Amino acid sequence: MVFLTHTEDSRVRRFWNTVKIVEGCWVWQGSKTDGYGHMSVSAYKTGYAHKWLWERLNGPVPSGLELDHVEIEPALIRAIWKL
Repeated sequence: MVFLTHTEDSRVRRFWNTVKIVEGCWVWQGSKTDGYGHMSVSAYKTGYAHKWLWERLNGPVPSGLELDHVEIEPALIRAIWKL
């Protein structure tokens, strides 16, 4: 069982409230930077929504690698990822 802090639980709820599912794609509806979903990732830091989701599902991105959308639309946060 996973226990979330109140802050983390709130962040998870806000994340999913900002996602619209369209034909199986998860489309970010919130703030964007260069077309990519952007969100508060901690009390003092913002970051990309797709990276936040990846790290919640898979852990940190390995050092020296970065996430790359296979999908063309950067606002899609549920995509096939390659490192």
